[in-house]
Amino acid sequence: MLQTVNIDLIGVIAVVDDKIHELKNARSDENFLKLQEKVDRFKMCTSVDNEDFKPLPLNRLKRVPKKPAEETQDEVITDPLQSFKIQTFFVAYDTAIIQIKERFSEIAKGIYKDLSLFSRRRLEEISKNNDLLPKDAFDVFSDVYSKFILKDDLKREYLQFSKSYFNFEQVKLLPLQLHNSEIEIDDDLSGSLTDEASESDIEDSFDNNHNRQVKEVPKLHKNGCSLSIILKVLLISGLSSTFKMLTTALKIAVTLPVASTTPERTFSKLSIVKNKLRSTMAEGRLESLMILSCESDIKIETDQIINDFARKSVLLEKTLLY
Repeated sequence: MLQTVNIDLIGVIAVVDDKIHELKNARSDENFLKLQEKVDRFKMCTSVDNEDFKPLPLNRLKRVPKKPAEETQDEVITDPLQSFKIQTFFVAYDTAIIQIKERFSEIAKGIYKDLSLFSRRRLEEISKNNDLLPKDAFDVFSDVYSKFILKDDLKREYLQFSKSYFNFEQVKLLPLQLHNSEIEIDDDLSGSLTDEASESDIEDSFDNNHNRQVKEVPKLHKNGCSLSIILKVLLISGLSSTFKMLTTALKIAVTLPVASTTPERTFSKLSIVKNKLRSTMAEGRLESLMILSCESDIKIETDQIINDFARKSVLLEKTLLY
Protein backbone atom coordinates (compact mmCIF):
# COMPACT_ATOMS: atom_id res chain seq x y z
CA MET A 1 0.00 0.00 0.00
CA LEU A 2 2.80 2.42 0.86
CA GLN A 3 4.30 1.98 -2.63
CA THR A 4 1.15 3.15 -4.40
CA VAL A 5 1.84 5.86 -6.97
CA ASN A 6 -1.05 8.14 -6.09
CA ILE A 7 -0.77 8.08 -2.30
CA ASP A 8 -0.87 10.94 0.16
CA LEU A 9 2.33 11.10 2.23
CA ILE A 10 0.50 12.53 5.24
CA GLY A 11 -1.73 9.47 5.16
CA VAL A 12 1.36 7.27 4.98
CA ILE A 13 2.73 8.75 8.21
CA ALA A 14 -0.65 8.28 9.90
CA VAL A 15 -0.72 4.61 8.84
CA VAL A 16 2.84 4.04 10.08
CA ASP A 17 2.12 5.61 13.47
CA ASP A 18 -1.06 3.57 13.78
CA LYS A 19 0.76 0.31 12.98
CA ILE A 20 3.48 1.07 15.52
CA HIS A 21 0.78 1.65 18.13
CA GLU A 22 -0.89 -1.66 17.20
CA LEU A 23 2.40 -3.55 17.49
CA LYS A 24 3.07 -2.05 20.92
CA ASN A 25 -0.38 -3.08 22.11
CA ALA A 26 0.07 -6.58 20.68
CA ARG A 27 3.31 -7.00 22.64
CA SER A 28 1.64 -8.01 25.88
CA ASP A 29 1.12 -10.97 28.16
CA GLU A 30 -2.59 -11.04 27.31
CA ASN A 31 -1.86 -11.41 23.61
CA PHE A 32 0.58 -14.23 24.33
CA LEU A 33 -2.06 -16.05 26.39
CA LYS A 34 -4.53 -15.70 23.51
CA LEU A 35 -1.94 -17.15 21.17
CA GLN A 36 -1.38 -20.05 23.54
CA GLU A 37 -5.13 -20.72 23.70
CA LYS A 38 -5.31 -20.79 19.90
CA VAL A 39 -2.50 -23.33 19.82
CA ASP A 40 -4.30 -25.51 22.36
CA ARG A 41 -7.55 -25.36 20.38
CA PHE A 42 -5.68 -26.25 17.22
CA LYS A 43 -4.15 -29.27 18.94
CA MET A 44 -7.59 -30.46 20.05
CA CYS A 45 -9.26 -29.95 16.67
CA THR A 46 -6.52 -31.29 14.43
CA SER A 47 -6.24 -34.89 13.38
CA VAL A 48 -2.47 -34.90 13.58
CA ASP A 49 -0.91 -37.22 16.10
CA ASN A 50 -0.12 -35.55 19.40
CA GLU A 51 3.45 -36.77 19.14
CA ASP A 52 4.06 -33.90 16.73
CA PHE A 53 3.15 -31.48 19.52
CA LYS A 54 5.62 -32.52 22.13
CA PRO A 55 5.88 -30.24 25.17
CA LEU A 56 8.83 -27.92 25.35
CA PRO A 57 11.71 -29.32 27.39
CA LEU A 58 12.34 -27.84 30.80
CA ASN A 59 15.47 -25.78 31.15
CA ARG A 60 17.90 -27.10 33.69
CA LEU A 61 18.68 -24.66 36.45
CA LYS A 62 22.34 -23.71 36.43
CA ARG A 63 23.96 -22.52 39.60
CA VAL A 64 26.29 -19.65 38.77
CA PRO A 65 28.35 -18.28 41.64
CA LYS A 66 27.97 -14.59 42.33
CA LYS A 67 30.95 -12.48 41.33
CA PRO A 68 32.70 -10.28 43.90
CA ALA A 69 31.39 -6.92 42.59
CA GLU A 70 27.98 -8.29 41.62
CA GLU A 71 25.11 -7.33 43.91
CA THR A 72 22.24 -9.09 42.12
CA GLN A 73 21.85 -11.87 39.59
CA ASP A 74 19.44 -12.37 36.71
CA GLU A 75 16.61 -14.69 37.50
CA VAL A 76 16.98 -17.98 35.68
CA ILE A 77 13.89 -18.87 33.62
CA THR A 78 13.04 -22.55 33.81
CA ASP A 79 9.52 -22.45 32.37
CA PRO A 80 9.78 -23.14 28.60
CA LEU A 81 6.68 -21.07 27.77
CA GLN A 82 8.01 -18.13 29.72
CA SER A 83 11.35 -18.49 27.97
CA PHE A 84 9.63 -18.62 24.56
CA LYS A 85 7.59 -15.52 25.41
CA ILE A 86 10.61 -13.47 26.42
CA GLN A 87 13.22 -14.71 23.96
CA THR A 88 11.02 -15.21 20.87
CA PHE A 89 7.58 -13.61 21.14
CA PHE A 90 8.65 -10.27 22.62
CA VAL A 91 11.86 -10.16 20.58
CA ALA A 92 9.91 -10.54 17.31
CA TYR A 93 7.66 -7.59 18.16
CA ASP A 94 10.57 -5.49 19.41
CA THR A 95 12.53 -6.14 16.21
CA ALA A 96 9.58 -5.13 14.02
CA ILE A 97 8.96 -1.94 16.01
CA ILE A 98 12.64 -0.96 15.97
CA GLN A 99 12.98 -1.51 12.22
CA ILE A 100 9.87 0.55 11.46
CA LYS A 101 11.09 3.36 13.71
CA GLU A 102 14.51 3.32 12.06
CA ARG A 103 12.93 3.43 8.61
CA PHE A 104 10.43 6.13 9.60
CA SER A 105 12.39 8.23 12.07
CA GLU A 106 11.09 11.57 13.29
CA ILE A 107 13.26 13.41 10.76
CA ALA A 108 12.12 11.15 7.92
CA LYS A 109 8.46 11.59 8.86
CA GLY A 110 8.95 15.35 9.01
CA ILE A 111 10.46 15.36 5.52
CA TYR A 112 7.59 13.22 4.20
CA LYS A 113 5.06 15.65 5.65
CA ASP A 114 6.83 18.61 4.07
CA LEU A 115 7.06 16.82 0.72
CA SER A 116 3.32 16.20 0.79
CA LEU A 117 2.82 19.95 0.36
CA PHE A 118 4.27 19.67 -3.17
CA SER A 119 1.43 17.43 -4.34
CA ARG A 120 -1.19 18.77 -6.73
CA ARG A 121 -3.89 18.18 -4.17
CA ARG A 122 -2.18 20.34 -1.54
CA LEU A 123 -1.26 23.00 -4.11
CA GLU A 124 -4.90 23.25 -5.07
CA GLU A 125 -5.95 23.62 -1.43
CA ILE A 126 -3.36 26.32 -0.73
CA SER A 127 -4.17 28.20 -3.95
CA LYS A 128 -7.77 28.62 -2.79
CA ASN A 129 -6.83 29.71 0.73
CA ASN A 130 -3.27 30.59 1.74
CA ASP A 131 -4.21 30.47 5.40
CA LEU A 132 -4.44 26.67 5.16
CA LEU A 133 -0.65 26.41 4.92
CA PRO A 134 0.60 25.13 8.32
CA LYS A 135 2.72 27.51 10.32
CA ASP A 136 5.50 24.93 10.65
CA ALA A 137 5.51 24.06 6.95
CA PHE A 138 8.96 23.10 5.58
CA ASP A 139 10.56 23.37 9.04
CA VAL A 140 12.15 19.91 8.99
CA PHE A 141 12.98 20.03 5.28
CA SER A 142 14.73 23.40 5.60
CA ASP A 143 16.61 22.26 8.73
CA VAL A 144 17.94 19.11 7.05
CA TYR A 145 18.89 20.94 3.84
CA SER A 146 19.75 24.28 5.43
CA LYS A 147 22.78 24.56 3.17
CA PHE A 148 20.51 24.94 0.14
CA ILE A 149 17.08 25.96 1.47
CA LEU A 150 15.88 29.08 3.29
CA LYS A 151 12.53 28.40 4.94
CA ASP A 152 11.03 31.89 4.65
CA ASP A 153 11.95 32.21 0.96
CA LEU A 154 10.62 28.73 0.23
CA LYS A 155 7.27 29.43 1.90
CA ARG A 156 6.92 32.75 0.09
CA GLU A 157 7.69 31.21 -3.31
CA TYR A 158 5.42 28.26 -2.56
CA LEU A 159 2.45 30.54 -1.88
CA GLN A 160 3.09 32.52 -5.05
CA PHE A 161 3.60 29.41 -7.14
CA SER A 162 0.41 27.74 -5.89
CA LYS A 163 -1.66 30.58 -7.37
CA SER A 164 -0.23 30.26 -10.88
CA TYR A 165 0.76 26.60 -11.19
CA PHE A 166 -2.49 25.25 -12.62
CA ASN A 167 -2.55 27.91 -15.32
CA PHE A 168 0.89 26.84 -16.53
CA GLU A 169 -0.02 23.18 -16.20
CA GLN A 170 -2.97 23.59 -18.58
CA VAL A 171 -0.82 25.21 -21.28
CA LYS A 172 2.07 22.78 -20.96
CA LEU A 173 1.03 21.50 -24.38
CA LEU A 174 0.14 23.80 -27.26
CA PRO A 175 -3.68 24.11 -27.35
CA LEU A 176 -5.60 23.20 -30.49
CA GLN A 177 -7.22 26.65 -30.50
CA LEU A 178 -5.51 29.82 -29.36
CA HIS A 179 -8.59 32.05 -29.68
CA ASN A 180 -11.61 30.22 -28.33
CA SER A 181 -13.66 33.42 -28.24
CA GLU A 182 -13.94 33.55 -32.03
CA ILE A 183 -16.06 30.89 -33.72
CA GLU A 184 -15.36 30.08 -37.33
CA ILE A 185 -18.41 28.69 -39.11
CA ASP A 186 -17.96 26.45 -42.13
CA ASP A 187 -19.63 27.35 -45.40
CA ASP A 188 -21.68 24.19 -45.49
CA LEU A 189 -23.48 25.15 -42.30
CA SER A 190 -26.69 26.85 -43.33
CA GLY A 191 -28.68 29.31 -41.29
CA SER A 192 -27.67 31.82 -38.67
CA LEU A 193 -26.54 31.48 -35.08
CA THR A 194 -30.12 31.70 -33.97
CA ASP A 195 -30.88 28.46 -35.78
CA GLU A 196 -31.04 25.58 -33.27
CA ALA A 197 -29.47 23.08 -35.65
CA SER A 198 -26.52 25.37 -36.35
CA GLU A 199 -25.94 26.06 -32.68
CA SER A 200 -25.95 22.36 -31.83
CA ASP A 201 -23.54 21.60 -34.66
CA ILE A 202 -21.16 24.29 -33.47
CA GLU A 203 -21.39 23.07 -29.88
CA ASP A 204 -20.70 19.50 -31.01
CA SER A 205 -17.66 20.64 -32.96
CA PHE A 206 -16.32 22.46 -29.90
CA ASP A 207 -17.01 19.46 -27.67
CA ASN A 208 -15.19 17.12 -30.03
CA ASN A 209 -12.28 19.52 -30.26
CA HIS A 210 -12.13 19.86 -26.49
CA ASN A 211 -12.31 16.10 -25.96
CA ARG A 212 -9.54 15.56 -28.48
CA GLN A 213 -7.40 18.10 -26.65
CA VAL A 214 -8.05 16.50 -23.27
CA LYS A 215 -7.03 13.08 -24.58
CA GLU A 216 -3.65 14.46 -25.59
CA VAL A 217 -2.93 15.75 -22.08
CA PRO A 218 -1.34 12.99 -19.96
CA LYS A 219 -3.03 11.87 -16.78
CA LEU A 220 -1.69 13.79 -13.80
CA HIS A 221 -1.63 12.13 -10.42
CA LYS A 222 -2.68 14.17 -7.42
CA ASN A 223 -0.10 13.06 -4.89
CA GLY A 224 2.66 10.53 -5.36
CA CYS A 225 4.39 11.14 -8.68
CA SER A 226 3.40 14.79 -8.99
CA LEU A 227 6.81 16.00 -7.79
CA SER A 228 8.49 15.25 -11.11
CA ILE A 229 5.51 16.61 -13.06
CA ILE A 230 5.49 19.86 -11.09
CA LEU A 231 9.24 20.23 -11.60
CA LYS A 232 8.84 19.66 -15.35
CA VAL A 233 6.10 22.28 -15.56
CA LEU A 234 8.31 24.66 -13.60
CA LEU A 235 11.25 24.15 -15.96
CA ILE A 236 9.28 24.08 -19.21
CA SER A 237 7.40 27.26 -18.32
CA GLY A 238 10.65 29.11 -17.63
CA LEU A 239 9.77 29.78 -13.99
CA SER A 240 12.90 28.25 -12.48
CA SER A 241 14.65 31.63 -12.39
CA THR A 242 11.63 33.23 -10.71
CA PHE A 243 11.17 30.50 -8.10
CA LYS A 244 14.80 29.58 -7.45
CA MET A 245 14.30 28.27 -3.92
CA LEU A 246 11.27 26.21 -4.92
CA THR A 247 13.14 24.75 -7.89
CA THR A 248 16.03 23.72 -5.63
CA ALA A 249 13.64 22.12 -3.15
CA LEU A 250 11.89 20.14 -5.90
CA LYS A 251 15.21 18.97 -7.33
CA ILE A 252 16.20 17.70 -3.89
CA ALA A 253 12.80 16.04 -3.45
CA VAL A 254 12.87 14.12 -6.75
CA THR A 255 16.39 12.80 -6.05
CA LEU A 256 15.62 11.41 -2.60
CA PRO A 257 15.95 7.60 -2.59
CA VAL A 258 12.66 5.79 -2.10
CA ALA A 259 14.05 2.25 -1.84
CA SER A 260 17.19 0.37 -0.85
CA THR A 261 17.59 -1.45 -4.16
CA THR A 262 20.41 0.81 -5.38
CA PRO A 263 22.84 0.16 -2.48
CA GLU A 264 21.93 -3.54 -2.50
CA ARG A 265 22.68 -3.72 -6.22
CA THR A 266 25.94 -1.86 -5.62
CA PHE A 267 27.11 -4.37 -3.01
CA SER A 268 26.27 -7.19 -5.41
CA LYS A 269 28.42 -5.54 -8.06
CA LEU A 270 31.24 -5.07 -5.55
CA SER A 271 31.73 -8.81 -5.12
CA ILE A 272 31.94 -9.16 -8.91
CA VAL A 273 34.33 -6.27 -9.54
CA LYS A 274 36.66 -6.86 -6.60
CA ASN A 275 37.30 -10.59 -6.85
CA LYS A 276 40.27 -12.68 -5.70
CA LEU A 277 42.38 -11.59 -8.66
CA ARG A 278 41.82 -7.91 -7.79
CA SER A 279 42.32 -8.07 -4.04
CA THR A 280 45.10 -5.43 -4.06
CA MET A 281 43.17 -2.90 -6.13
CA ALA A 282 43.48 0.72 -5.01
CA GLU A 283 40.42 2.67 -3.90
CA GLY A 284 40.46 5.08 -6.84
CA ARG A 285 40.51 2.33 -9.45
CA LEU A 286 37.83 0.37 -7.58
CA GLU A 287 35.57 3.41 -7.44
CA SER A 288 35.99 4.02 -11.18
CA LEU A 289 35.23 0.40 -12.06
CA MET A 290 32.18 0.42 -9.78
CA ILE A 291 30.81 3.51 -11.52
CA LEU A 292 31.31 1.89 -14.93
CA SER A 293 29.59 -1.28 -13.76
CA CYS A 294 26.67 0.27 -11.87
CA GLU A 295 25.99 3.11 -14.32
CA SER A 296 26.33 1.07 -17.49
CA ASP A 297 23.10 2.53 -18.90
CA ILE A 298 24.65 6.01 -19.17
CA LYS A 299 25.92 6.79 -22.66
CA ILE A 300 29.62 7.63 -22.76
CA GLU A 301 31.26 9.67 -25.50
CA THR A 302 34.39 7.65 -26.21
CA ASP A 303 36.00 10.32 -28.39
CA GLN A 304 35.54 12.95 -25.70
CA ILE A 305 37.16 10.69 -23.09
CA ILE A 306 40.14 10.04 -25.37
CA ASN A 307 40.55 13.76 -26.01
CA ASP A 308 40.42 14.61 -22.31
CA PHE A 309 42.89 11.87 -21.47
CA ALA A 310 45.24 12.88 -24.29
CA ARG A 311 45.42 16.50 -23.16
CA LYS A 312 46.96 15.49 -19.84
CA SER A 313 50.44 15.38 -21.38
CA VAL A 314 52.20 16.45 -24.56
CA LEU A 315 53.31 12.89 -25.35
CA LEU A 316 49.79 11.50 -25.07
CA GLU A 317 48.42 14.36 -27.15
CA LYS A 318 50.89 13.65 -29.97
CA THR A 319 50.26 9.90 -29.79
CA LEU A 320 46.46 9.89 -29.58
CA LEU A 321 45.38 13.06 -31.36
CA TYR A 322 47.87 13.39 -34.21
